[in-house]
Formats: sequence, structure tokens, C-alpha cells
Amino acid sequence: VIILKDSKEAKSSVNIRALMDWLLRYGVSVSMNELMQVQQKLFEKNKAYLDKLGVDTLVSLNAKQKIVGLMGVGKKQGKDGLSSEDKELLKLISRQVSVAILNTYLSHELIATKEMEQFHKLSSFLIHDLKNCVSMLSMVTQNASGNLNNPEFQADALGTITGTISKMNNLMQKLSSLPKTLELDLRNCDTNNLLERSIEKLKILDKKEIKLYKFLNYVPRFLVDQGLLEKVFTNLLLNAVEAMPRGGNLILRSSVQKGESIGQSFAQIEVSDTGAGMPQEFINESLFKPFQSTKGKGLGIGLYQCKTIIEAHGGEIQVESEVGKGTSFIIRLPIHAHTKKEEAPSIASQKT
Repeated sequence: VIILKDSKEAKSSVNIRALMDWLLRYGVSVSMNELMQVQQKLFEKNKAYLDKLGVDTLVSLNAKQKIVGLMGVGKKQGKDGLSSEDKELLKLISRQVSVAILNTYLSHELIATKEMEQFHKLSSFLIHDLKNCVSMLSMVTQNASGNLNNPEFQADALGTITGTISKMNNLMQKLSSLPKTLELDLRNCDTNNLLERSIEKLKILDKKEIKLYKFLNYVPRFLVDQGLLEKVFTNLLLNAVEAMPRGGNLILRSSVQKGESIGQSFAQIEVSDTGAGMPQEFINESLFKPFQSTKGKGLGIGLYQCKTIIEAHGGEIQVESEVGKGTSFIIRLPIHAHTKKEEAPSIASQKT
């Protein structure tokens, strides 16, 4: 069998291609004698190659009105050549071979398409992370105008800039070796502390127009990818702040919720704002989809990234929003039975 895409001879030879094109119009099969009689030039140009293969009859392999290859049949013993039954059998075999080749092509194309989708997906995640790094640096410069001579601010700003540069360097290194899927580095983590740390890194307490309310109840340490979950918290907190350009309330809640199965429990984290809100149509049709955003300069990647990360942990993320009143994102992550149980007091603080 000579497959058009795989055969070097078929790829490079204009004569083989011309023979294939002619055979597609001529019919299913042709003997060398018939080819010599009806297409002498094509016969002479391809004779040496076909003689080398020991071919006496050529059968076209057609799929979706395109020829994908040729099947060569050696000379039949005897003087009569191929009978009508032989030709019908070849016709049947050619159909089966054509379908097999076409399915192989489609499976390869599907694999290539999925790999490209994964590349775009993960590269868009990295680009969005870089955008968040820029946002963090932007917050430092905004707060610098009235605090530049403050030694405490200088130390915090230097720490933020150093950490952000390190994070950006790590992200750029990942661009050269993107993994095909999210690889979770699961470790016991205190999600309340992680949320507090995200607030501190974003310097939300320095934004006087934002009132921060925290109702963080005890949640046991459990297995999560701390780096990825921090990205989720960062995305949601940045979205909440950006939804309130003139100021408003940012409310954070955490608690443990029972699941439907016996012994099953979830850590529930809520990030709410009193910002612009989103229309229900956008929530139903576009939210959590890549390249969909209500922000004029938004990439539409952040919430898509959040959903992907949470689902990779076996959890879920939901949203409640009303235009003009604000938005709440609710994260539910499974707390596995083998994680460490600890006692800790609940936290309830307020910034006015």
C-alpha cells in the first residue's frame, strides 16, 4: 500500500501524484496493460517505480472523494489475469483500507488538536498570571505616592517587588516547557492562612476605599496544591477589587460544610463584593469560558483558570451575582478523611 502522506516517494514525486489524481477520475482499479493503453505518458513516467514494487494492478484508496493512497497488486498466476470477482474483492478491500487510513488520519489530527488546545490553555494561564504580577506591581506604585518616605512601606514594597520578579521569572521558565495537564502538588494546607496571605500580598488593607470584612471559621488542614489555590484566591480578590473602582465592601467567609455522603465534608470559601455585578445572561453563557470578560481590557482567562484548578482538586466553584449589587464566588473543596485534624479559634475581624 502506498499512502500519500507517509510515502516519501508519493510526497516528492509529481508523477505519482498525477497518477493518483488520474486514477481517482478513472475508476477503482487499473492494470498496467490498461494504463499503458489509455495513459501512456503516465505509465512510462511511473513504470520504473511500479516495476520495483512488483505491481501489476493499481487500486485507488479513496476517502471523502479524495485519494489517500494506492494499493498495488502483484501479477496473478495464469494467463487470464484478474477476474470480475477478483476486482469486486479488491474494491471491497480498498474501501476497508481507505476507511482505516482515514480513521488513522483523524485520530492523529484529534490528538494534535487536543495537544494544541492544552498548549493554548496553559499558555493563557501563564499569561494571565503575568498580568496579575503586573497588577500587584501597579498597586505598589499607586500606594507609593503618599508613603514613599515611610520605612515600613519601603520594606513592604521591596519585598513585594522582589517576590513578584521571582514569580515572573518562574512563569517565563515554564513557557519553554508547558505540561500537558495541571500537575497538582498536594500538601496539607491551612486555607484560611493562605487567604490571609493573598490579602497581604495584594495590599488590600492599604486601599482606603475598600472595607474588608472577614468571617473565617475553623477549617482543618487538608490536601491542596498551595500554589494553584493561591492563584485562585488572587484572581478572585483582584476581580472583587476591580469591580469596585469607587470603593465598596469586600467580604470573605470560610466554613466547613457537610456533604451528601456519610463522613464527607467540604471547605467552603466565599469571596463577595458590592461592585457592579454581572447580568444573568453573561453568567449562564460566558462566565468561566476562556476569552470572555466583562472588563474592557480583561483577557477572560482568570475565572476559567479558577474553575480548572478547583475542578482538578475535585471541587466546584459557583457564582451569585446581581447587576448593581455585587458578586459572590463560592468555592467548595473536598476535605479528605486522612488529612490532619487541628483545633483553632474562629476569626472575625473588620476593617473600617
